[in-house]
Amino acid sequence: MSNLIVSVATPDYIEHYLPMIGSAVVKGEWKGEFCLIVNEECGPDLLEKLNKLNVHVFKVNKLPKDPSIHWYKMYLMDDYFKKWEWILYCDLDVLFLNRIELDLDAKDKKTLYTKTDDLSFMGHFREENLSEEQAVEKKRILDQYGDGESLQTCFLLYHSSIVEEKFFDKLKSAYKHYYIQHSICRQPYWDQTIYNIVFYNRWKDLGDRWVHGLKYIHDINWDWKKLDIPYIDNNDYDNVIGLHTFHFCAPWNETNIRFNRIWKQYINI
Repeated sequence: MSNLIVSVATPDYIEHYLPMIGSAVVKGEWKGEFCLIVNEECGPDLLEKLNKLNVHVFKVNKLPKDPSIHWYKMYLMDDYFKKWEWILYCDLDVLFLNRIELDLDAKDKKTLYTKTDDLSFMGHFREENLSEEQAVEKKRILDQYGDGESLQTCFLLYHSSIVEEKFFDKLKSAYKHYYIQHSICRQPYWDQTIYNIVFYNRWKDLGDRWVHGLKYIHDINWDWKKLDIPYIDNNDYDNVIGLHTFHFCAPWNETNIRFNRIWKQYINI
């Protein structure tokens, strides 16, 4: 069985997906396969391009209430992925800067590997304008799970055997409960809420060579307005394998001078 890198995208963002897999091949020296999860039909030109790159296209059913594409990460736990051994999910705003080394021999096949988020566990739930029912539900969550560390879903590495534990059903149930019934997720696109619930105490950090968010964000003290003007992130990424730039400073944004230059190298893979 081979290993797989997978992402999710709507058709209008597939062009952003291609440079990510280009960086995986060129800098990451990836020898495994690629897959893209979509929730609607792709045009013939896009399908042809994906087919030429040997990308598996997994078209999935629409979720209730038609949420943003982020929520379709729950399909990572679908039986479809049992045909591969290890699966690495990456957001579209990821660039690979060095050879992809996953150290799989040292990984536990029952554990989800990801990045620790900047927010605490309870930070993934709504904080303002809560109804009485939502406040009661949030209190129940705090009592059950506490407010410790939380995971980030920009990178998700797992062994396909965990699919047997019906995590897709658990994620879908959590989606219906927290997103539809109680509407208590921090943002409408906050899929991390249910991953933190379902994989509570079942995840570990990928390590320092996998970076969530440009270091430059901390340099500007999270002042998003400073990202609207051209900037250069001069921080050291020499040892980084995978860099999740964060959507506010995605590599396709031309204001992100350093990584936009790198991203453009992979447009015509």
